[in-house]
Amino acid sequence: MKQKLAEWQILSHEYNSQTTHCSRTAENLKNEWEYMKKIAKKEESYRRMHRIQTGGGPANPKKEDPLDSKIISLIKKVLLGFSTILTVTVLPQIA
Repeated sequence: MKQKLAEWQILSHEYNSQTTHCSRTAENLKNEWEYMKKIAKKEESYRRMHRIQTGGGPANPKKEDPLDSKIISLIKKVLLGFSTILTVTVLPQIA
């Protein structure tokens, strides 16, 4: 945990050295990252739900944000890991 905090501190220092209009703490940057991940996951969930509802029909009418795609690609392993855990632990109990 200390190592993660130290990395956020380094990131904060690098961010603040590149911007002149505002200064961000490590906690501010971490909260913003968590918020961005939340929004990206929500959008990905919406796209997946829309695909299922249309039976694989026409593409999603919402315009895809390239930043969301990058965030999803960064956290995809976590999402896939959660799906695997869900499948292994929950579904066998239901069946």
